[in-house]
Amino acid sequence: MATGTESRFNKSFFEAEALRVLSSTATLSSNAATITTWAAVITTESLTTAHTAAATLVITKVGVAAGDLAMVTPVGGTNTQGVPVFNAVCTTDTVTITLRNNAIAANAFNGTFIFNLMIFKL
Repeated sequence: MATGTESRFNKSFFEAEALRVLSSTATLSSNAATITTWAAVITTESLTTAHTAAATLVITKVGVAAGDLAMVTPVGGTNTQGVPVFNAVCTTDTVTITLRNNAIAANAFNGTFIFNLMIFKL
């Protein structure tokens, strides 16, 4: 640190036994859906994404901005093949989720995915 400068850190944290949030449900159509809450349980269409390929899922939520945080947690569905890996990126009014099939063999996805989505304003 240069002479004459001062650095201050404000440590703050949140602790709770439980967190309740309003959530909704959505089923994707043409890999897209609109939600009105900051948390949702989302069901995909039946996917047949080949190994090493990806499906792009677009969730519209008014108020989302670049730099916000979206957490995706897989919780079910009918798919029994492939190795699903989720990645979420927030932009203006949109959460774009990339669902990649990281299987090393020719195991395409063969069903639906159900996942929880929670968006945090930063």
